[in-house]
Amino acid sequence: MLIEPKIRFSKWVRWSDRGALGKSSPCMGVYVWAHFRTAPPRDSRPFPDLPEELIYVGEGNDLNIRPLTGRHHRLKHYVDQFPSDPNYAHLYVSVCEVGPFRRSEPKCHTLRAFTKYIEARLGWEYARRFGRRPRLDYKEGKDEQYVPGLRMAGGKQPNFAVHRTGARVARASRPRRSPDKRERRART
Repeated sequence: MLIEPKIRFSKWVRWSDRGALGKSSPCMGVYVWAHFRTAPPRDSRPFPDLPEELIYVGEGNDLNIRPLTGRHHRLKHYVDQFPSDPNYAHLYVSVCEVGPFRRSEPKCHTLRAFTKYIEARLGWEYARRFGRRPRLDYKEGKDEQYVPGLRMAGGKQPNFAVHRTGARVARASRPRRSPDKRERRART
């Protein structure tokens, strides 16, 4: 029988200082991001009192890699949502370490259920408290909602969708499909 680990997040750390959260070996856990216009109180932590500024919740096998290396697919979304902060000056991160990760150890694979639980729990608690999901909690093409009748100046359709969180999400333009041989023959 496994003992449930305590949910204890680190203090908020500026994105530029995230290396201070790293460990010498792989550590599985959960991480959260927040966009603070002014620095959060020095000793504040994101859990159990989730701040409205929280924008993303994620989990991973090795927190040293994700999110601490800085290679993360959500960084592009961050810049899309906060274009006035391209250098991440207002982005903060906090991590909750669940335990060491060793790919060959069955216990680690079982604990992955716990990290997914924390991730889902925080997402749900945020949505319940603020009436919406965290701002970067979406998948392009799946969660956007197009607002019927929304028009830009000149009557054009906008090149963005409105996400459930209220954020504007750039629409991907579809490349024109070239006609296949049968279509070309039919035209001649």
